[in-house]
Amino acid sequence: MKLMIKLIDNYAIMGNERDYSLIKFTGKKDKNGKDAYRICGYYGTVAACIRGCFKEKCLEPAAGEDMELKEAAEEFERIEKRLESVMPDVFKR
Repeated sequence: MKLMIKLIDNYAIMGNERDYSLIKFTGKKDKNGKDAYRICGYYGTVAACIRGCFKEKCLEPAAGEDMELKEAAEEFERIEKRLESVMPDVFKR
C-alpha cells in the first residue's frame, strides 16, 4: 500500500513499507490518464523527504536567472517557512 502526503506546490511524498520518495508532479498525464510525476529522491524518513523538498525548491529560483545573495537568502527563507508550516520539527533552530 502506498501513502501519499502532499507538501507544497507540486511536491508530495509517496511512502511504502521500505522507504519514502519525494516526487514532483509534472502537470502532464501518463498513458493511463493519471497525473505524471518524476521522482526527486528516496529517503528513509518523512522528515528527510521534507528536507529534500527544501533542497529541490531552493534549486528552482537559482536555475532560472542570476540572483543577488540577498534575493537568494530571502527566497530560501520563504521556502523554509512554507515547509516549516508542514512539519515544524524538521526546521528547528
